[in-house]
Formats: sequence, structure tokens, C-alpha cells
Amino acid sequence: MLFSGALAALHAARPNMRIWVAVREDLSQAVRCMSPWLDGVVPVPFDSYRYTVVGEPLLCAAAGLLDALPEGPFDAVIAAELRPTWVSRLVAGHIRPQSFLTLHRAPVSRVIHRLLRDHFRLAYPRATRYASASEPMHEIERYGMLLAAFGVDGDAAPQWDVPEAEQLRCVAPLGLEPARYVTAFPGGAASVAYKRWPVERFAAVLKCASDEFGLQPLIVGARSDADTVEELARACAACGVQSRVWYDPQVDFSVTRAVIAGAGAFVGNDSGPVHVSQACGVPGVTIFGGGHYPAYLSWGRAAVAVANPLPCFGCDWDCVFDRGLCTEAVSAADATDALRQALALRTGAAAVAIVSNVPATVREVVAAAATTYRKAQKDRAARFEAIQSLRLRDVATRADHEARSSLLQSENEGLREQLALASDAIRTGADELKMLHVVVDERLAKLNAASVEGEMLRAHAHERLQLINAATAEIETLREELARARAAAQPPSRSELERVADERLVALQNLDNELTSVRSEAVRRAEILAEMTDMLDRQGREIERLRSRGG
Repeated sequence: MLFSGALAALHAARPNMRIWVAVREDLSQAVRCMSPWLDGVVPVPFDSYRYTVVGEPLLCAAAGLLDALPEGPFDAVIAAELRPTWVSRLVAGHIRPQSFLTLHRAPVSRVIHRLLRDHFRLAYPRATRYASASEPMHEIERYGMLLAAFGVDGDAAPQWDVPEAEQLRCVAPLGLEPARYVTAFPGGAASVAYKRWPVERFAAVLKCASDEFGLQPLIVGARSDADTVEELARACAACGVQSRVWYDPQVDFSVTRAVIAGAGAFVGNDSGPVHVSQACGVPGVTIFGGGHYPAYLSWGRAAVAVANPLPCFGCDWDCVFDRGLCTEAVSAADATDALRQALALRTGAAAVAIVSNVPATVREVVAAAATTYRKAQKDRAARFEAIQSLRLRDVATRADHEARSSLLQSENEGLREQLALASDAIRTGADELKMLHVVVDERLAKLNAASVEGEMLRAHAHERLQLINAATAEIETLREELARARAAAQPPSRSELERVADERLVALQNLDNELTSVRSEAVRRAEILAEMTDMLDRQGREIERLRSRGG
């Protein structure tokens, strides 16, 4: 909420600058209402302060956030938290901006940063330290230093103007009138119960507001604060004050803001609603403990902070006593006086009312206990970081083992696939081999039959050739006889010779025709035999190939 003022100043100075805000998911709607000109809001679905242990939950949370980030490029990433966590550096390492602005000496885990860097292959940019997290200063002052890092000279305090008509529209259903009621915020900070001021003291201040200033108490809280809200309502009734209760619906921040802005005064714990009241210009009182002192002290006009400083202040709400001694040290009278001061100021500057209700001897005990506890906590943090480092090593070893197992599994799957393919090929080859055996047997049978037929043709041709040779010899004999007859001048009758010659010639022609037919058939059979021999050679080579592949 406080950062909205710095954002507004940055937007006013650089209106063409695209600005996105990453914020806890339950606050995203309120951020859009506070800064409607934003280019976008990235809802973070977890509390980064609760993810401090190396492990799968942290990595899953980080992966979800990276998936939700918008497409860049972005020129800068700003870690705007009072206590920057691993989230800001994760975002910067993923986006890789030209500049990364963060706080110096922020308590961060180097082990977690290494885990995120290695797991998501991040490239962390060089950081620009615009302020120190260890120096005690107000957050608005720190935001002013952030603006200066951008070369912007502007007021970092948020200032909201909520029209009275809007206030009336939202408070009328509650039976209230603007400026005629006082809001009380007894809840907030559910995770730090000792940050809350006792409800009976709230009731005493609300009685003062009602009796002296005519302001009707309106107790405001979330549904999660119901027990505390109802307890305060009963405490008010016990002291004779009629109060109303309103639970923040948390679905429309503009309504919440209008209800808070319509009050004539406020009183509350150090929580978001008291800062909303100050941004809307409502005077009031805030009870402060030492957790983040003085980062969130009252800053709005006519706003008064009441605190009882103790030696343990600055504990980041890691209380050595596990109870709110610092808030308990503020009395009802202190807060009542502060309320009178605030309503007397009206438009004056913010003030801090320092009270001293703790005896010196108790302060000495607190100082000694805090020193011992801080030393123990520092040692515990160092030991925890060492444990985290060992855990990170285990995570890396496990990741390496999983990677190796995954690689072996992939290789085994590949071998199984190859084996399956080889088995299919062998089965297919075996089937082809069986078919080839059948075909070869058929071809061999045909070849044998062709060979037998060829032998028969050869024998027949041989017989015909012998007949032709005999006929040729007989013709030659006849020619010789004819020649001798001519020589002896005893020629046979011409008619007889012509007849014999014609018979022999016809016989010779018949034999020649049969011989030609036999030769053609023999040639055809030889060609068939050559083709079948060539085919058998090819099939033999194919059988050998299949046998070698099957082996």
C-alpha cells in the first residue's frame, strides 16, 4: 500500500513507462484499485516469507510464478519489499533486465539462490543497491531513495482523494454518516498475534471517541479476525459504548477504501488499514511495537504513532519473549491522549508519541535477554544455512541420480524398441524364408521337369538327326548309282529315276522340317532353363541374406 505513492510519482514522471507489479494474490485486486493505470498485475499465489526451505515445494512455487510472468523485455526489476526474498532475484534472473534495484544487507539465503539459479538456469543481473535494509528509516523515505535511483524527484507518500458522495454511498447502508464515526482495526497480522494491542484498551479509546467527540465506533476486520472483532464489540458494550461491526468483503477495494476514508478518526494496530486511513487523510492513532520500528510509523496528516521503545526493538517480530511486551507497554491512557492530539491537529503533520512505561530494571532484563537471543538466532541461522547447503547437495545428488536413471531408462527403452524391431524383422524374415522355400521347391520341380523334357527332346532330335544322316547317305548312294548308270550308258528309265528322286526329296524335306522344329523347341527349352537357373541363383543369394540377418 505504501509503495503505491512511489509508483504514482514514477508514473507521473515517466508516463510512457510500462509498469507491472507482482504482488500476493489476495492483494492483486486492491493494487489495481490503488494504481488503475498499471499495465498489469502479476498475482503471486504464495507467501514468499513462508518458503525458506530447499525442496520441491519451493521449486514448484517458483515455477508457478515464472509461468505467470509477462513477456518482456523489461528494462528494470525493483525489489520493493522491506525484506527482499528469493522471489525478486528469481524474477530478475528470469527476465534479465538492464538494471536490478534492491536493498543492501537484505537477509537472503545464498543456498536458495544457487538452487534456483541451477534449477531454472537463471542469469542473475548485477544489483544496484538503492538503500540499506539494516539502516533504521521510514519506508516512505526509502522509497524516495528508490525514486532518486531512477532520477525522479517526487513525493513517495500515497495521497488518495475519495469523494464524499462515494463515502456516503458506501457507509449509508451501515447506518453511518461520513465523518461521524471512528474506525477501529484490532486485527491484522494474524501470524504475529503479539503485534495486536489488547482489546480492552481499544474499547477505552473508543469510549473516549464516543464520549468526547461524538464518534460512533465502527469495528472493521476481515472474516479471519472475527474472534478479535467480536471480542472488542463485547468489550465496548461492557463499558457502555454502542458499536457497529463491519467485515471487509475483500472483493472490491474501492468500497473498503470509501468506508475507511469516511471516518472522522481511526485507531488501530500497525496494519494495512491504518495506512489506508492516512492515505485518505483521516486523523488517528496507531499502536506500534518494535518489529519493524521505525519503518511504518505514522506518516499521514494528523496521524499520531504511539510507541514505548525497548532495547529489543528491530526484532522483525521474532520476539524473545513470545509475547507483545512492546505493545502491552502502551497504556489506554497513552492512546487516548494521542487520539486527542490527532483530532486537535486535524491537518497538521504526523507525530510520534514516545512513552516510557517500563522500569529501568525491566529494560535491563529485556536488553540482556534480547542480546542473548539475537546471538542464538544468528548462530541458528548460520547452522540452518549450513543444513540448507547440505540439503542442496542432496538435492543436486538426487537430481543427478534421477537424470542418470532417466538416461538409462531412455537407453533401455531404445534398446527394447530396437529388439522389438529386430524380432519383427526376424519373424518377417522367417516367414519370407518359408515362402521362398516353397517357391524354390516349386521352381526346382519345374526345373527338373524341364530338364527331363529337354533330355527327351535331345534324344528325339538325335534320332531325327540320325534319320536325316541316313537319308542323306541314301541320297548320295542314289546319286552314285545314277552316275554309274550314266557312265555304263544303261540309264534307268527317266520316269523311274524321277519317281525315286521325288520320294527321297519329300522324305528329306520332311526330315528337315522336323529337325528345324526340334531345334527351335530345344532353343526355347534352353532359354527357359537359363532363366530358371538365374532365378535360382537370385533366390539362393536372398536365402543366404535372410539367414545371415536372422543369425
